[in-house]
Amino acid sequence: MLDYKKTEDIERMKAEAVKRLKWPKIPGLNEAFAKGIVMVSDGTNGDVKLRNLTIYEKYMVTNFEKIQHAIVYHTILTETKFGKMLSMLFVGKYEDEWFMDEENFKKSYTQVYVENLDYPDCSEIGTIGIECTENGIIRTY
Repeated sequence: MLDYKKTEDIERMKAEAVKRLKWPKIPGLNEAFAKGIVMVSDGTNGDVKLRNLTIYEKYMVTNFEKIQHAIVYHTILTETKFGKMLSMLFVGKYEDEWFMDEENFKKSYTQVYVENLDYPDCSEIGTIGIECTENGIIRTY
């Protein structure tokens, strides 16, 4: 288990996040993350578009990172029948689990933390289906 308080462990997690941001082949994601910017693929209006996080979304990301000792590298905002969801793609503190993430991503699913903006008590870590486009990542289920 990596120690979130150790700089070298944080840097290893960030390096893993940079590696993962190459998988979707979306222009600008790696560059933004290198500058400390986590982007959101906003699909609430039907077409997915990349944008910066709002102040409230940044707060949710930072809060999750502190509690879970993780690094969020991308988010997906989706409107569902269960409410508006902010899915956070993250690198967790258990390095021995990282190898599974690339295989899962290639099979169009990934582990995330989903913050339910309308029903916060329904927020949880789980798996979602994804589809990568040149404009962002779409949550498929």
